[in-house]
Amino acid sequence: MEILVSHMGGMRFKAEARGNIVITGENEEDPDGPRGMWPGELFAASLGMCIAGYVASFCKNHGLPYEGITVELSREQARKPSRVKHMDVKVKLPVVPSAREQKAIVRAADLCYVTQSIRGGMTVGVSLDSEPR
Repeated sequence: MEILVSHMGGMRFKAEARGNIVITGENEEDPDGPRGMWPGELFAASLGMCIAGYVASFCKNHGLPYEGITVELSREQARKPSRVKHMDVKVKLPVVPSAREQKAIVRAADLCYVTQSIRGGMTVGVSLDSEPR
């Protein structure tokens, strides 16, 4: 098991991996309790953080400034089934690179693990574990 997701009450869940914790949702019975992004927001955030990491690594390796990089994401949603149809990603660097460097940075961003997983037609297999807790 790489990640364990567990119920915290209401519509709040906790994901644990390598000692790190992420909380999603909220608990209606405890409105002052911990809140987190909704899973769809966390999905978009993971894509943005992955792209940011790949761009920062590229810039670092090529001597380009990257401190203060931001990545803005906008989702276009679809229904039936409910899903993200398109993600618009804008990477903002502290200095405007040359046209040649811009193309290389976009190519580096496209290598992001999350992007490649989505584009590669990732599959999801769901099963129920009938073992009692």
